[in-house]
Amino acid sequence: MVSKYKVRLAAYKNPQYFKAGELASIGTVERQKSGEFTIMLLSGFADLKEAISARQKALNSGFNGAYVVIDDNGRLVKVNM
Repeated sequence: MVSKYKVRLAAYKNPQYFKAGELASIGTVERQKSGEFTIMLLSGFADLKEAISARQKALNSGFNGAYVVIDDNGRLVKVNM
């Protein structure tokens, strides 16, 4: 099983309101559907340290609910820090 660290930014019913802004310089912006919501994520991190750094940058960019997750075969699991 390959797990990847990602940063969960937010979930939207209307993802057209998501503004990537400077996030592309932090990581790769991804979308993942969950019921009626679209979860916006940042990915491309080699390890937990990189993901934590990206989370801090996302927080600084206004994504106050950002947190690190592990993508476990499509299931997002929050990393407790």
